[in-house]
Amino acid sequence: MTVSALVVLTGGCADPVAPSTVSTTIPPVVVPADPRAALAQAEARWASWRLQNYDFTVLNGCVLCGPPHRATFEVRNGVSRVVDLDPSLLWRFDGLQTVEQLFAGIRAAIDRPVFRLSATYHPTYGYPVVYAADYDEFLQDDVASASIESFVPR
Repeated sequence: MTVSALVVLTGGCADPVAPSTVSTTIPPVVVPADPRAALAQAEARWASWRLQNYDFTVLNGCVLCGPPHRATFEVRNGVSRVVDLDPSLLWRFDGLQTVEQLFAGIRAAIDRPVFRLSATYHPTYGYPVVYAADYDEFLQDDVASASIESFVPR
């Protein structure tokens, strides 16, 4: 379901945690050529919402870690708790348990030499929707990626 459909379904209701200047019109996604600028814009959007409580499901596509796995996290007052994952797999989600950790992972990829980095951000909330980092052009098993498959502010 698209965000515009959600706005229609909810009747454009104001979110109690939304900044007072937020419009119900969804802005177009503009991806600056500079990944640092895109990250800074996304982090600013995220910060404007001041969300400390949210749930999200993330798909970890780290090739080095094995097959992809999903985990759902509840974040309350900025602290994450895994909901539906075998505890023996939690290590696969280090750095993927809060939106802030996802931003930090993207920032780390930008700061280190990386062959290719792609990241897209939610046009309203700013959280990373999908990111992938290929660290070396000549290695095939050094690609890390994560996708947020669902996100619910609380």
